[in-house]
Amino acid sequence: MASKLLQCDPEKTTVIRHVTPNIVTCSLPFSRYGQLKIGARGTIIKTPSGSLVVFSPTPLTRQTRETVETLGGEVKYLIAPDAEHYLFLKEWLAAFPGASIIGPASLAPKLQKSNVPMATQVTYENQSQLNLDAEFSATFDLAFVGAVACEVVLLYRPEKTLLVADLLFNLPAKEQYSKAGSKEESGVWTKAFNRMRGLTGQPAVWQRRILGAIAASDKTSFDGGIQTVAGWEFERIIVCHGDVIEEGGKEIWKSIFEGHLSTDG
Repeated sequence: MASKLLQCDPEKTTVIRHVTPNIVTCSLPFSRYGQLKIGARGTIIKTPSGSLVVFSPTPLTRQTRETVETLGGEVKYLIAPDAEHYLFLKEWLAAFPGASIIGPASLAPKLQKSNVPMATQVTYENQSQLNLDAEFSATFDLAFVGAVACEVVLLYRPEKTLLVADLLFNLPAKEQYSKAGSKEESGVWTKAFNRMRGLTGQPAVWQRRILGAIAASDKTSFDGGIQTVAGWEFERIIVCHGDVIEEGGKEIWKSIFEGHLSTDG
């Protein structure tokens, strides 16, 4: 099933990288609609107690499972950041039945159809009142960005690392296609999309235009979430699509989302 969805064999193409001793990324090829090479990335974070938080889980390959065991093996939370990044929750939950799922409330109907329980359903209204344990609350910040996005954004405070799904891309997806046997920029549609979802020059202009369209249906919950994130302290941004932004993350966030940071609307 995973290979069919990803148009690749995750066992052969997943790149495991220890970003820091407590942060591990699992990156692999993924083509949206089979045409747009945007890549996929999951992130595993080890908390001070040794338990693990997995953001946007990717296929649970043998190497990924071994990495989890090396980090201590106790998966406490699985975070599905939006209604698209949930495809591998079921296999992770089967392997780690003690884990609790956190995600946007808009994802709940999809999970119910697969009999996957979501312990914490995040909305714009309840995001500051979630019933999460003391260690999670002391280690992470969580924000909800609404409108069409309906995305949960996570900050790992100890290492000033922000994790996002579809709000921000950093294409081309070089690391994610490094074991794929094909170029991350090949294909007419991929080249065009890369130009629209990069972070510098003209691509940044396109990102702002796309985000403006996404926000239009509910600027209050979209802009409110963006402003919350802008108030956090972070340097690194781990995106699900494209390469990790290792430094200058907060400045990039403010630049891309500049049109959504004014409290005047």
